Amino acid sequence: MLIDELREESVSGVVAYAEFAESFNKNSTESMYCFFEGDDDYDYYRARIHSHAKQKIILDFNCGGKDYLLKAYSLIKDKPVYANATTAYFIDQDFDCYINNPDIYITPCYSIENFYSDVESFKSILKSRFKIPRDSNDMEICLQLYLNTIDKFHDKVLFLNSWLSCYADLRNQGVVNKRLFIEKKTKKLFDDIVHVNVEDVKDFTEFNNFLSLKALFDNNEDVKEEVFLKKVEQYKYVDKSKVFRGKFELRFLISFLKRLNELIGNKAKTICSKAYASTMPFNEPYLTLLSGFAITPPCLIDYLRRIDEPSN
Repeated sequence: MLIDELREESVSGVVAYAEFAESFNKNSTESMYCFFEGDDDYDYYRARIHSHAKQKIILDFNCGGKDYLLKAYSLIKDKPVYANATTAYFIDQDFDCYINNPDIYITPCYSIENFYSDVESFKSILKSRFKIPRDSNDMEICLQLYLNTIDKFHDKVLFLNSWLSCYADLRNQGVVNKRLFIEKKTKKLFDDIVHVNVEDVKDFTEFNNFLSLKALFDNNEDVKEEVFLKKVEQYKYVDKSKVFRGKFELRFLISFLKRLNELIGNKAKTICSKAYASTMPFNEPYLTLLSGFAITPPCLIDYLRRIDEPSN
């Protein structure tokens, strides 16, 4: 039984897999079993799954990481008893995902957070939360400011993303397996990203050269400088809003919205034709708060429709 195998695994995420085995009913055709890397993912996927699986009972499972999700997938696929189960698996591309499996949905960008900071998502937030007409000149003013400022932000975090991508390559090659604890070491550094004038961003001196990045990650010797510099050149020409780490992109979006609210909400300071009072509560969790504004890529719709076909 799957549940027995999972209980033998001394890893986190076992509970989620065991829950699937316990809740599975081979005689039921009404349930869709959805597996996610973490708790936050379901905030984004929930409404999108329900809109394309209206006849199903949706059961979600937090696997506690990509590797554990893939382990659950392999165990489930190996068992004939689950052959008729409607299962869906959702993972982020990150820097190191080279999976090509139609059973598994992989984001076309770094992670779901990149869906939130997309230009169309930003425009939807301005229309709904700031009441700025979509086709107005004020919308265009705010959009151009957003694009100009996020370009500056991307320049500031180019080295950081390049270094993390190099490390991800090494991990994917099996050269390293150490955790970097990225959130713990960088989260505070992303406070107050956007300046009060909304046109500039902080300097991020911790990210501005190879040596400072080594120090940030405990003088890590695994990433070589020549490889790092090649990655920097490569990343200068990618679509950074899609390729760069999603949590960083989301933090930029929130910081920008806060500063924009301070600016255009003030009649004396506004760069728009008038002041706009935001109805947006700037409190976490942002993935829940903004999930309705995030874009839904066509590949996700295609995946959900295919998974929910009766033949599956």
